[in-house]
Amino acid sequence: MARHCPCERPAARRDRGWGRVPGPALAAALAARYVHTARRYLAERRARARQLVGAMAYRRRTLLRVARAMVARQQAFFTEGPGHLRPLTRAALAAELGLHVSTVGRALADKAVASPQGTHPASLFFPAGVGSSEGGEISAPSVQRRIRQMIAAEPAGAPLSDAAIAAELQRMGVDIARRTVAKYRECMSIPPSFRRRGVQRRT
Repeated sequence: MARHCPCERPAARRDRGWGRVPGPALAAALAARYVHTARRYLAERRARARQLVGAMAYRRRTLLRVARAMVARQQAFFTEGPGHLRPLTRAALAAELGLHVSTVGRALADKAVASPQGTHPASLFFPAGVGSSEGGEISAPSVQRRIRQMIAAEPAGAPLSDAAIAAELQRMGVDIARRTVAKYRECMSIPPSFRRRGVQRRT
């Protein structure tokens, strides 16, 4: 007579039910549950997609507004040259547009402007200003252009010192110190007066 080992029965009980097909009611309930979950998932993704598209559209509109205002403020740069940049700050542009200064900063971060004069970083159009006797400001590139012109026209045997250039600019109405002249001169890679003595320069 064959006998079954009692230890095999639990294993047989563990296998029960795995091959069964759920009844119609259970299958319908599971399908409805999965459909509801899928619909909710898709609805959430659609909402996020709409938010992303809206944010990108707002960013494009903001960039266009800021760029147009910036170009309008610096129109002389495009018509007369780099030496005619006007002093401009991001805070002033933000106030003009009714935006927060950080919004203007983010809109222009890592951006460049392509024009017939070439491609320039947006930061170029926000030069620091130097005070003038008329109460306004003159942009640093404009002052540098004047310094370059004065040095180009100086006699080879009697170059102008930084102090002399500062004094001449002050007579022109530019409120500038000698050390600022020296800083601008160094930025333009122009040597000091004692090294320019006797050097023939092109105008």
